[in-house]
Amino acid sequence: MRTIALFCSLPGEPPTAELLRRWKGVWRLVLPVVEGNDMYFREYTSEEDLASGAFGIREPQGGRTVPPEQIDIMLVPGTAFDREGNRKGRGRGYYDRYLGRPEAVHIYKIGFCTPEALVEHVPTKPHDVKMDKVICTQTT
Repeated sequence: MRTIALFCSLPGEPPTAELLRRWKGVWRLVLPVVEGNDMYFREYTSEEDLASGAFGIREPQGGRTVPPEQIDIMLVPGTAFDREGNRKGRGRGYYDRYLGRPEAVHIYKIGFCTPEALVEHVPTKPHDVKMDKVICTQTT
């Protein structure tokens, strides 16, 4: 069974709750958990298992921790993306650090954004990780 990493959306980001409902049981789903400067992923078991975590983002409270070697596809949030796959996050570098690890290099990275977040050019730094694909969807 393939493992897909999603995220629980914040206001202004594409909604992911429906994806969690539809894809649960079809694929193994994992969600990010932030502790200090580190981010890791835990299995999504149910809506009832989610609670407010770092920055008010809902995170799984139970479920097994899943190493990057087991993640096949990751939907990645961001405040801006360009057609070259460059991404601007929220400035803390969690996704860039996670995806920049050697054991995460195989993950197929999909920037998931609203049409408003797709811009002409996103300036990058050497540590920024490029997306393999960018998908835009409406927030409503």
